[in-house]
Parts: sequence; structure tokens; C-alpha cells
Amino acid sequence: MDKRDKVNDFLFKSGIHHECVNFKEETEYFLNEMKLGLLGKSCLEMIPSFITDCGSVSDCKVIALDAGGTNFRVAVVGFDKDLKGSIEYLKRYPMPGTGKIITRLEFFDELASRVMPVADASEHIGFCFSYSAEILPGLDARINSMSKESGVQDIKGALIGENLNAALLRLGCRAQKSIAVLNDTTACLLGGRAHSNSARYSDYMGFVLGTGINACYYEQCRNIEKRAEVTSLSGKMIINTEAGGYIPLSRCKLDEAADAESQNPGEHFLEKAVSGAYLGRLTYKVLEAAAEYGVFDFGPDTVELKKLSSAEVHDFAASADVKNTLYNIFASKSDRETARIIAENIIRRAAKYCAVILAGIMFKTGKGTDERFPVCVTAEGTTFSKSVRFREYFRDYIAGCLSKERGLYPHIISAEDSTVFGAAYAGLMRR
Repeated sequence: MDKRDKVNDFLFKSGIHHECVNFKEETEYFLNEMKLGLLGKSCLEMIPSFITDCGSVSDCKVIALDAGGTNFRVAVVGFDKDLKGSIEYLKRYPMPGTGKIITRLEFFDELASRVMPVADASEHIGFCFSYSAEILPGLDARINSMSKESGVQDIKGALIGENLNAALLRLGCRAQKSIAVLNDTTACLLGGRAHSNSARYSDYMGFVLGTGINACYYEQCRNIEKRAEVTSLSGKMIINTEAGGYIPLSRCKLDEAADAESQNPGEHFLEKAVSGAYLGRLTYKVLEAAAEYGVFDFGPDTVELKKLSSAEVHDFAASADVKNTLYNIFASKSDRETARIIAENIIRRAAKYCAVILAGIMFKTGKGTDERFPVCVTAEGTTFSKSVRFREYFRDYIAGCLSKERGLYPHIISAEDSTVFGAAYAGLMRR
């Protein structure tokens, strides 16, 4: 058995090979979990956004906040009478709780301190919150959990708008703000919709792959049976699937090993197989197991492997000559190529899972079956934007598994600052 055959043998036997993910079966299972989630009976939370469309406005300004896995952005967006927006102010800060443990009070006080310089710009705030939260009918939101290795204590159950307003008042803000909270994928969808030609598309989706992963889409209100106040409404509403919580059919023991070493074991299973906060740890566990299987000439330094970042995995998957942690750990050219093959497989597997999400949503909505009128998918996130190899595989799966084999036609776009604009549009809904 040559080296490549031995690597593939290891990947298949461990269940981590990308071909261990059966696209058809995984898509059907994801679709079923979506349906159950609308009944409140699934690993997919399927959270109603209470956002449909923004009304008409005259000239105005909105403060837009974007809390992601790494950064917290504060912007002021101005709108003209045609609802065309422009960013007038934009600052980026580290996300509170990243790299250290802080309290709930400290978290909201730090957020508020970043808002105070522009607090007088508008009475309206659109807050894009990129973690699991239950959106309430009044567009405040109750935090369910903060994944992505966040270090905020006692945050579960906190009302985002209420706590931010309280913090702003503590810091000297003259009056409470009207705050609309939405998820990053909802903001992404709205921002992409604003930038696109509506006559071209049959529907819209938001997809985010960065520190975490998520997707959203328009669902008929009558189908959201777990919320009586939604079921009685007419029309459609954006649903945040919380796709990172999906438990894949093809989850293997190496996934479980990586999960066990995370800060939130037993949660966000798909997120730990694909996203930027976790992919480095998963790759470390796979490489460690591969070394035990004997695929390397020399065993890697486990201490150094633990320092592996997701960005390094993506870079090394594209080229074994990239001088990073993996390059330094594996001394021989042969071992580096073996490590590259393993990293590439993990990226390809992640891309396949992401394509499953798109397919499941499109089957649910029944949209995008005519190539002339595809579904517009606004895709954002640092992992998506920076990983060339991921995007290549993702588009390959879309072209093959979705379009060629199943007649589904998504069109992937990236709209600059889509989450900022989307948050601002949501802020308009509280006017």
C-alpha cells in the first residue's frame, strides 16, 4: 500500500473522509430536521426573526452594530428617500469576551462604551448579533448561548436590547434607544437583497461561514407552528436555522474527540466540523490519530499541533509549501504532503456539509428550480472569504450535487458590508 492509499484508508476507517458524507441522505436528514425545528422538536432551533420587509422611510440615520465571533463593529448608516444606504462612520473593535472570561455586566458595558461616541447620531439601533438568540416580537432578543469559544459568563437568558440600553444609560446616554436585534445571517440576507436585482431572483438566503456557521431563509408564517403568534400571521418571515447546531448523520469519533476538548462540549456539532473557531482543533485531532495509524514517517509534535489555527489549515490545504505551523511540524516533504492531503480532505468535507445546508433549504422552499431565476445566496464570513480551496469545493458541490443532479440553482454573491447594511435596515423597522 503506497502512502496516498494508506492516508485514504485511514480517512475512511476513521469516518472523516469527505466521501463518508452521503450528500443525498444528509440533505434529506437536514430537511427533516428543519421541518421538526419549525415544530420545536429538532437540533435545529429554527428561530423566527419577526422580520419581513422594511417599510418606506424618508431621509434618516441608523446606528448599526455588528457583533461577530472576532470583531464588534459600530457604524452610522444614512438612508435617502429611496432607501439607498451609505456608511458615514465605521469603527472595528475586538469582540468582548474573546480570549478572556468576563461577566454579563462587563460585556454590555464594553459594547455600550463603543457605541457612546455615536450615540447622538440616531435614536434607532439595528444590532446584528451573531450568536444563538431568540428574537422576540418587539425585536429584542434573548440569548440562548454564545458559542465560538466566547468567554462571557452568565449570559444565557439576557435580553440584548434591554441590557444594552441599561449600559448606555449607565454611561451617560440621555435617553433609551429603539433597538432591533437580528442574527448575522438575517442581516446578511437583507444586505444582499438591498444590493441585488430583485427581478432576477426567485428567493433569497443568507449564509455565513466565519468563526461560526449559519443560514437563513424566508419561510411561510403558517409553517412556523411552534410560535402561535407567528402562525397566525400572513406572508413570509426570515427564519434563522441556527445550522451550527445540526447533528450530522456522518459525525464520527474524531468529531466527538474535538467536541470533548471545546469550551462547550455537546453543543454546536456541525459548527465544530466546519467553522473557523473549531477547524484547527478538529484537524489537530485528525493528524494526531493519523500519526498513531502510521501515515507519517515521523510523529508530529502534539504540543505544537495544539496551536494549529483554522486559517493555517485552509492555507496548508492549498499548498504544502506555505510556511506555517504545519510546515514546521512536518520535517520531510513526504509528511508535509500527507498532512496537506488530510487538511484538504477536512476542508472538502466542510464544503460538502455547507452545500447540504443550501440544498436542504432550497428543497424546503421549493425555490430556485428554474435556472433563469435562481435563489440569491448572500455568503459572508472570514472563512468563506479567505479560503480559496473551500470556495472551490463549495462551488463544485453546488454545480454538481445541487444543479446538475437535483435541478437546484443558487447564485452566490458577496455584498460589501452586507451585515452592517442589514442591521441598519432592521433598525428602520422600529421607526
